[in-house]
Amino acid sequence: MAEEDEETLHRNEVQFAIECAVSSGCSTFEEVLSAIGGADPHLVRELYDEIRSNLIDLQLSDEENFKHKKYIARRLSANLPLTLPAPNPMLSQWWFTLETVSSLSERVWNLSKGSSTAFLGTPTVGYHYANCYEYKTTILDADSHLLETLKLPDSASKYCYDVRDDLPSDLQGKFGVVLVDPPWYISFVELFIGRANSLLNKSGFILCVLPSRLTRPGLIKERTELIKELVASNFEILAIELNAVQYRVPDFEILAYNMIPDFKGRWWRHGDLLILKRNKNSKIELPNLEKDEFLVFARNPQKLRFFMFEDKFDQNLSDIIEPVKGFSTSVSTRQFSRDEVALWGSNKKGVKIKDPDICKKVLELWAQGKSEIEIIEILDKINDIESIIPMFDENLGLWKDSESAIRRRTTSQLEELRLNAISDIASKPTNRLYDFKQDGFRLDFQRDRDRILWSHSLKQLASKTQLFPVKSDDQYRRRLTHTIEVMQIASTIAVAFGLDRFLTEAGALGHDLGHAPFGHAGEEALNEILNEININLGGFNHYEHGIDVVRWIEDVYQSPGSDGFPGLNLTFETIECIFNQYKGN
Repeated sequence: MAEEDEETLHRNEVQFAIECAVSSGCSTFEEVLSAIGGADPHLVRELYDEIRSNLIDLQLSDEENFKHKKYIARRLSANLPLTLPAPNPMLSQWWFTLETVSSLSERVWNLSKGSSTAFLGTPTVGYHYANCYEYKTTILDADSHLLETLKLPDSASKYCYDVRDDLPSDLQGKFGVVLVDPPWYISFVELFIGRANSLLNKSGFILCVLPSRLTRPGLIKERTELIKELVASNFEILAIELNAVQYRVPDFEILAYNMIPDFKGRWWRHGDLLILKRNKNSKIELPNLEKDEFLVFARNPQKLRFFMFEDKFDQNLSDIIEPVKGFSTSVSTRQFSRDEVALWGSNKKGVKIKDPDICKKVLELWAQGKSEIEIIEILDKINDIESIIPMFDENLGLWKDSESAIRRRTTSQLEELRLNAISDIASKPTNRLYDFKQDGFRLDFQRDRDRILWSHSLKQLASKTQLFPVKSDDQYRRRLTHTIEVMQIASTIAVAFGLDRFLTEAGALGHDLGHAPFGHAGEEALNEILNEININLGGFNHYEHGIDVVRWIEDVYQSPGSDGFPGLNLTFETIECIFNQYKGN
């Protein structure tokens, strides 16, 4: 009986090792066998086939549809940082890079085997996972502004939850895999793992991001003690992968380190990945961490936010607010006194406060869009308010930084400018064949113009001759030159008549994309040939073929050759411009 138990235990251990290898990206038997090392290849082959069979059963029956969902999820995740709120430096808010988001999402899927999954403090990965796999997904995060930006499918849910609070009973024991990214302090790591353990069912997996070994003095010892504690708590340590995740560089980190020579803000921060297997009796003691309640103020949450502890003030201060030494030049709480910070911003400026009521009133009015002068007039009954308000701009950049943060116009502002510049006869954008998310920088017709401008077909016009004016010039004209000149003339006319300049330029750039070699002579020759073959083919003309080019032949310019939709996905109005260039002839 003992031998059978050992055999079963060994088999289970090999299976866990294979699952871990598959989740880390091993896609072939040879890669899995090499990653495990030492196990009987016959056993590895048997278990590998079983695991792959289960994974295939979990995938969508329509493989093409599954590929398309992965493409859509990646594109949505690429655009997500544009909508996320400005990160809170006191909450250790760093976002993963797109490659890390995609990789972690796939690893969770491979380990889940179709079970429900939870993402604690990892909302960007949860967002990708929910849109890619559309399977039971739960996202838990303490930032309500962040959760508001996440538009999730029906299969996913989100909770505003702080790990220092008790876990809701309806979430306990419900999940097969939990991914966590705690602040890089050992007490938070223990707390996050403890909450993840409560979320898991009897035998689930925890993927926990750890700070890399050289993050700070004493961390190697802390990590060693953590591993000992987890083993003693009956967790199985499946893997510790070095530099497995990478982070984007948030604005507050750039601001903190911009005085370091040659620090350019490129992605440099990595974390390690700890993979745990929960057993029936796995349990870790939860540290008791005090929860700090703070207020949040924002005009535009994506650009600049301020945070304030109402109960943390010092009436002995000389001024209403005073800067905290070291806060603006470091992202580590070891470099400044955390207890002194009462008011801080995503722009990496933090202060001590003397009167929380005045600070709260100023911030509330600022969040409403009030200027310094307007706030002084509103709060004129407060003594010395004329000298108090400038302190907020000097020490927090309340107006100076917020103005620079919103200097780029939003698409709503751009659309307002467009509407003010066009007449009532100008066309308005309607639909595209395929839905997609705007990038936040351009309007619809502007994007159409840019897609045509970057297309392969437009570049190919440089090799097509339009005409050769023997009598007047010894330089023959290319069709690309002609297209650029048409765009200039059309744009001038459009502005004069109050038409949409971007739509006009898009139509002008696309009007000759369907031309055959040898100009209209080639067009007429192809038309005769096709009619001779079969009159029902409809012959050939370059403007109808131009529609085929932009709808089917061109790759979508964002990711050529990808599994996305065909063509440039232009608005119907731009396609109509290309088609109707000879209307009335």
